[in-house]
Amino acid sequence: MKKIAILWVLLLFCQLLPAQTRHDLEQTPTILLYDSIAKKDSLSFTAITKKQFLNFKAKQKNILQAGNVITKDTDSTFTFKTKRAHYKLLQSAQYSGTYAYNGYLPLLRSHLISFCGEGTCQAYLLDNETDVKMAVPASFDAGVIDITASPSGSFVLVYSSYDGPDYKDFYSHRAEFIVYKMIKGKGLKGLTHYYTLETPNWSVKEIVWINNNAIALKIYEGQSPADNAESGYSYIKTVIK
Repeated sequence: MKKIAILWVLLLFCQLLPAQTRHDLEQTPTILLYDSIAKKDSLSFTAITKKQFLNFKAKQKNILQAGNVITKDTDSTFTFKTKRAHYKLLQSAQYSGTYAYNGYLPLLRSHLISFCGEGTCQAYLLDNETDVKMAVPASFDAGVIDITASPSGSFVLVYSSYDGPDYKDFYSHRAEFIVYKMIKGKGLKGLTHYYTLETPNWSVKEIVWINNNAIALKIYEGQSPADNAESGYSYIKTVIK
């Protein structure tokens, strides 16, 4: 009788838990975090060596973790879960539009989801607690290169770029990065737009944080260097005030 009573208690507890519902990512509420007042057009850059850049890079922590909530289905789709819902998205090379699960960012308590179709790519951050999303900004068809965080976790940086000097045929600038100030523990609602740089002078390959207010960049001015052709890159740093 005691075992039966325990089973009834467990059954009642499970019934009281909120059931996960299937959500449509396209219909999920979206947060917009662009503030033109925070936008600035230039910073002061200083040249550094490749060795210095690599030293800074070695200290950079990856804020993106492999997701353990994803399951692959048999119909070219995958499913992943948030705290309150689950999402089923298409992932197949045979379609013009396909999603990919890129991982989980504990610092933002958000999932990173990318979508590519008709020659363009877009990334989204989906808050695991509130099921609101934010389109990760990228002016270029290739989409976002990376998302990084300052050592203290107080700033998040997103960057993207075009890969050649003919950018004027398609875009108003050649590379960009956006910095957000962050309040920890609040997910996407803890982000505020802090700084934007758009430049016509070079393309960006990689950006790493030096400290909580400075970043180092790996850039190139001509065409995108061939694979392993390190001679085509330059290295610079700047302070974001």
